[in-house]
Amino acid sequence: MDRQNLQVRLQEMVADALQVPASDVPETLAFGEIPQWDSMGHMTVIMVLEERFGLDIDAGMIASLTSIPAMCDYLQDKVNGS
Repeated sequence: MDRQNLQVRLQEMVADALQVPASDVPETLAFGEIPQWDSMGHMTVIMVLEERFGLDIDAGMIASLTSIPAMCDYLQDKVNGS
């Protein structure tokens, strides 16, 4: 999957996880930039990310996945076997 399609999927996933309109989720959205993406919202985002992409994200990685670009990088690294 190319990066642009992946970003769109992540935007939709974050919007669903945070229960906000997709129009409130720009491709660069990060933790804390909207009220719904607080610490509890972040855990919801991570749980939905794991579910939708079939991942098991370790606790150390959770703290670094705080933006759509960071999640996109992480998923691309996973696909490429890193």
